[in-house]
Amino acid sequence: MGKIVGAIINRPYLPNMHTPYVELLKYGKITDEAINKISVHYKNVNVDKCVIMPNHIHLILVIHNCDDSGRLIIAPTNVSTIVQQFKRYVSKKAGISLWQKSFHDHIVRNEFDYLRIWQYVDENPLRWHNDCYYTGSSDFIENENRWKTTMDYKSVMQVDENIIIKDLQHFDLAQTLDCGQAFRWVPVGARKFHGIAHGRYLEVEFTDGNLILKSTTMQEFNDIWKSYLDLERGYGELREFLKQHGTPSEKSAMEKALAFSPGLRLMRQDTWEILVSFILSQNSNIPRIKKMIELLCENFGQPIGDQNGYAFPTPQTLASLTEHDLAVIRSGYRAAYIIDAARRVASGEFDPSHLSNCPTEDVRAALLQIHGVGPKVADCVLLFGFGRIECFPLDVWMKRAMAEFYPAGFPVELQEYAGIAQQFLFHYARVHGL
Repeated sequence: MGKIVGAIINRPYLPNMHTPYVELLKYGKITDEAINKISVHYKNVNVDKCVIMPNHIHLILVIHNCDDSGRLIIAPTNVSTIVQQFKRYVSKKAGISLWQKSFHDHIVRNEFDYLRIWQYVDENPLRWHNDCYYTGSSDFIENENRWKTTMDYKSVMQVDENIIIKDLQHFDLAQTLDCGQAFRWVPVGARKFHGIAHGRYLEVEFTDGNLILKSTTMQEFNDIWKSYLDLERGYGELREFLKQHGTPSEKSAMEKALAFSPGLRLMRQDTWEILVSFILSQNSNIPRIKKMIELLCENFGQPIGDQNGYAFPTPQTLASLTEHDLAVIRSGYRAAYIIDAARRVASGEFDPSHLSNCPTEDVRAALLQIHGVGPKVADCVLLFGFGRIECFPLDVWMKRAMAEFYPAGFPVELQEYAGIAQQFLFHYARVHGL
């Protein structure tokens, strides 16, 4: 709800009460009214469970495929439509925009999943004073900025032509740059990498707790590399949060994955490059993906400086090619998918800049219109390109990890940060050969 408080969570006010009392404020009452209207407006939708918190709400919606007479509904209402209409109604009646642009949704797949989510929603007020959103006042830290109030480094300084991030904790170059989320970084010894991102060549070194970005500026650090390496997020607090939820066996699995990669961070990369990279990743392995991208850039990208490699080719460049032209990168059937994606981006049909402000479900729907983009690739682009950290890509390694560690489903308490948790689990599963 932005920075607007919708409710006050009071301590139990009767001796026999075990659940805190939720007192709705002005905007909370408007929200409650809108929730009650959902089933009136959408005849095939029931609100099974809900709770209005000071800065967010939880809903369990039941969407029926048949109307009251038992006839099949050809085009059932989707969750994105319900949420958009709901948020629009509340904001209009309140006279102020209350909501974040995106929302998190989860499909309830079995009874165990339903009971766990129902209990989580029911007990939300009980846990409010222990929630990391709670500040003891009406101040609200937006979801995307959680754990960004405390940096994991002491300072940033420009020394000659280099940027030095002093005393950086919870960071490792190899675990971040070479864990299957980026494909254009090359190790140079134990503590150095060089690579190309956002059309720029960069050499990086991590030594004695200091991260050195060579031949760059403070402007580029603030505009590109700080977000690219996710240096604004406090991973110490985040890692502790990820370990606190789930069954004992689930907690143990997460602890192992986190301990295996104490310096891994989720990178925020160029959306166009990520789209092409993960189209190429289908039915392949990391060495082959890296080679295809290397050949793509060498043959169709613009050179950077003197022998510093090549920028990632633009959508306009790839849109003008044929499958025969792309044979040089040895991508096989994926060539047609790359060209289709390039033409959609070059024409503006798929506009990453515009979509960056759209709800996650809308971005996913747009991605799935591109030939060769299925749910896994779409979630990779959402996670690594659009920064939607709730997205949870499921490739072969993650399917094995889920079967091994989370057979009943991923803990609902972690699903707002499922994408970050996923990268730790993915790296652990791949290296250990689950």
